[in-house]
Amino acid sequence: MAILSLDEAKKDFLNLINKLDESNKNLFKEWVFSTFKSDPDYSSESSKTNFGYSNEDILESYASRLRDMVPLEATLNSENIIFQETGPDSDCKKNTTIHLDAFLYDDEYMEYMIEEGIIKCYYCVDCLSSNVKKKTFISHSLSILQQRYIFNFLLPQYISIEGKVILDIGSRMGAVMYGANIYSNGRSKVIGIEMNEDWCRVQREIVNSEKETLKKNCDGIIDIEIIEGNILDYANVLGSADIIIMNNVFSFFNDILEQKKLWKFVFQNLKRGSFLVHNPKLDDEYFAHLDMDFNVNDVIEPLNYKNVLKNFVIFSLILNHAQNQEIKYGDESSSDEVRTCTNWNITIISLLKINFEKFQIIEDIVNTILEDCRWKNYTINVNFLTKDLTFHKIPNPMLPIELTTEIRLLSLYTVDDRIDAYKTTTIFASDNMDGGNQSTGNYILVLTNMEDIIRDEVVLNYVDNELKKKKIHLRVIKIILDIGKKSSSTKIHHPHVWYKLLTRSKDNLGRVSLIETYDILDIVKPCPSLTNLQKIHQYGELLKERQIQWALDHINDFIIGGLIVFLAIMAGFLAAIYDIWNRKKSQSHFYFKSLIIIYYEKVFIFIFDGFIMIFKNIICFLLIILTLWITKIDAGMVNACSDVKNCSACTNSYVHIFSFKEYCRWCIDTKKCGTSLACPATSPYAMRDSFKCPIQAPTAKGKRYTDKLGRSLYSLILATKTDKPEKCLKNSRPDVKISKYFDVECDQTKNNCIGMTAISKEAKSLYIIYRGSGFDKQLLQEFVHAIASQFGAWEKFVNNTGVMTYFHSAFQKLFIEGGMMKDIQSLIKQYPTYKLWVSGKGLGGSLASMTALYLSNKTIISSDKIKLVTFGEPRTGNYLYSKAIEKSLPFRYRIIHRNDIVTNIPTSIDPDGAILTTAGLAQQPHFYRYAVHYDNKMERDDTFDICSTPEDHKCRNLAAAIDINDHFNYFGIKEEDYVKSNCKKDILL
Repeated sequence: MAILSLDEAKKDFLNLINKLDESNKNLFKEWVFSTFKSDPDYSSESSKTNFGYSNEDILESYASRLRDMVPLEATLNSENIIFQETGPDSDCKKNTTIHLDAFLYDDEYMEYMIEEGIIKCYYCVDCLSSNVKKKTFISHSLSILQQRYIFNFLLPQYISIEGKVILDIGSRMGAVMYGANIYSNGRSKVIGIEMNEDWCRVQREIVNSEKETLKKNCDGIIDIEIIEGNILDYANVLGSADIIIMNNVFSFFNDILEQKKLWKFVFQNLKRGSFLVHNPKLDDEYFAHLDMDFNVNDVIEPLNYKNVLKNFVIFSLILNHAQNQEIKYGDESSSDEVRTCTNWNITIISLLKINFEKFQIIEDIVNTILEDCRWKNYTINVNFLTKDLTFHKIPNPMLPIELTTEIRLLSLYTVDDRIDAYKTTTIFASDNMDGGNQSTGNYILVLTNMEDIIRDEVVLNYVDNELKKKKIHLRVIKIILDIGKKSSSTKIHHPHVWYKLLTRSKDNLGRVSLIETYDILDIVKPCPSLTNLQKIHQYGELLKERQIQWALDHINDFIIGGLIVFLAIMAGFLAAIYDIWNRKKSQSHFYFKSLIIIYYEKVFIFIFDGFIMIFKNIICFLLIILTLWITKIDAGMVNACSDVKNCSACTNSYVHIFSFKEYCRWCIDTKKCGTSLACPATSPYAMRDSFKCPIQAPTAKGKRYTDKLGRSLYSLILATKTDKPEKCLKNSRPDVKISKYFDVECDQTKNNCIGMTAISKEAKSLYIIYRGSGFDKQLLQEFVHAIASQFGAWEKFVNNTGVMTYFHSAFQKLFIEGGMMKDIQSLIKQYPTYKLWVSGKGLGGSLASMTALYLSNKTIISSDKIKLVTFGEPRTGNYLYSKAIEKSLPFRYRIIHRNDIVTNIPTSIDPDGAILTTAGLAQQPHFYRYAVHYDNKMERDDTFDICSTPEDHKCRNLAAAIDINDHFNYFGIKEEDYVKSNCKKDILL
């Protein structure tokens, strides 16, 4: 009987399993597991736990089952594969690319299929000639080997995967989900998001059929959630994930614009401190073709995992070559000493997990390491962990190969070096990179050419002294890179020191701390010593500016605190004098004594509290005084506000009065710039941000608001209040046909949120219409959430904006989960040239503005086709939300009837921006332009004003906006009367 090789045995075993029917296949697997588990060699702790045989075997069983379920190339007819013309995957073409999934087929299996002619790996460049090229192989899943590396070695170095939320974006056949569940022993929440319905069905079939196996190997636990949908619709899921795994998920299934939008969304919603494992490597080169408007290094921080890779390869060597002992180099018969180099194999592997671009560098490093072995002919086996170079594979990896001018590369234990791990450092703000609630990372990289520890100490001490001058407490840890064996004849020229300094948020006065040090194994050409230390000085200047700016931003807090202390002391003093005067003491020497006693008695507690406040802020007052001598940070400082002649410049200018910053303000009525006393008491003004400057509404046809337009859209809103909206529209707007009507329960008190999608072929328009809230518990719910939002309790929305919590929940349940988004997407695809009108009243108005911003941000439809018109809309979001609306939507109008109370909630504590800090202002509720104000009954031919400022001060008296009746009487009609009339057209239109 012929003896089978290991490869032949594997193939025969898999072929045998594939010939069994499903019922017997599971029984056969259980028999195999039970048989081998009884073998003491197999069930030993070293093989079961350390080497992880059972986990890989289970994953292989899933792969075997999937091979029977999916096509050879693991791409489905329902998928739309996009081949990019630019970017890292631009070399992949439709007819020359093979989609061979690494989870289903490892290198050995792939070679077997090539040898058997199952797949053809070459194509004809010039047919009828010998000019042929090898096809490009692409995998859309991580291999079993890669998963073992990620879950057993990479992630545990930084975070325990048990008890965490692991998210696989673009889960396809579910390979990563199965691996995450198994390697975490079923103790992690595993979520897979996949758009393709057929792939989700495959995942569910695998999970359901393999539940028993999963439970047996995961302590009886299986927690896998399969989500069918687009990641863009699941910001909350992305934001809850501790670990996110992505395998080049966007490149082959989205065009360039969609990729850009997806990456922007991912970076906006990553949870700070989460871990992202991505294949391929994420760097500036990867994003170059997308022309992103942010730097990837501001969002994610590459982790140092080179030691992890070293341990993984050592593990693989031991696992696959446990029988190997020492390898001897040199000729034993020669006169040279025979040397034993047991660990050289491992040493070289630990060094060469780098992205080398030049082969010569690798050769130089190997020669440097082997410099101590003085043989004329020496041999060595080299395993590189990089796939950037050409592979040369030989049958026996432990047979020495001759080292000449070429290094032969073995691919037996490679993990794709493009797999990189990152830690989320900063939540990215799309509108303004220095905006939002985030920390800003500043890095200093010091590269030195040190030849010994003494020189190293000199550099470290110099850096430490420079930082101490800036009052920065820095914990310096020295790192030296050892290459090979040091000897008197060998000098190592590649030590590096990497300091990573992170400036914290300005609320911490810009303090700097060394949060992490790296064991650098990256080999580069030596850099001149001390050349980059000048960056320390530049950094110190930046730090000083940040400290001073923090103090200036909080100047109002300090002034108010000081005034309170002063007034408290004066009040106590006056009270003491008053008491003494009433005592009518005749002895004059008692007068002064009584004054002192009573004064202390009255005001002691005020003085005590006041001095505590002063002590807390003394450092900040000193920094404020220091600003008298700092001129370079005064980019916005002017000699006099009156010198500024336009609003934009005025709102970004200030003067110094007794070392305090006084912001200039633009008087809208007089159109002049001045200080706090320059504008009339009742005149509106803009300050601290040019966004508040007046901008006139468009007057061109197609861009302006008309009363006829308002009445036409309002008739659609009123139709949602009827039991039969189709009948209502037939009477009022017969050209509009309802596509779908949506009615969902949107809060805990069982209030409903209602909306509809519609189309008018006559007007070439699509419609999204939302009904307003009822005059009952729902309106009360809105008022409660409005109060919370005044204190900054916002729910995160697109572009890092904030919206009221109640509105966000209603939007999620009605538009996202309720099916409205899918329906409007279908209509947009069916009628791509049509305009999209988005409208609603009250709560519906807020949902309308959120919908319009969402559709624009997700580029579901071009912004210039979106027409936003709302009625009685409250302040839906914060200051950033209003800016995002204006930036994204050129056509936008808010219709307001006289003193409608709903249009003035939630109120802003500081609508003019004169009191709060910049951070505080960003969290205040705010309006967007343009408000259309009817200060009348809104009857036909009544006039209206269009406000040029976001907060409507020029148009209406916000203090008088307290009438609930005005909210239910728009365009001179009562809602209930219009509904009872069956929507008679002549009443409204």
